[in-house]
Amino acid sequence: MFITDFVQGVLRYNLFGAMRTVLVDTKISRPSGIAVDPITKMVYWTDTGRDVIEGMDYYGLKRWAIAQC
Repeated sequence: MFITDFVQGVLRYNLFGAMRTVLVDTKISRPSGIAVDPITKMVYWTDTGRDVIEGMDYYGLKRWAIAQC
């Protein structure tokens, strides 16, 4: 399960809501919408503070900006 949090960034939890893993907590301002692609194991989110759409893999690697205003 993946969530965005204004304070902590982009996080991953197991399905029981435990075992929190912070995937992104640097160079992030106000993360909001999130989308998960289970086939490619990628996570995408918007950062309304930086006006950017970003993505990375399930493990917090390979982060990149997809679009920026």
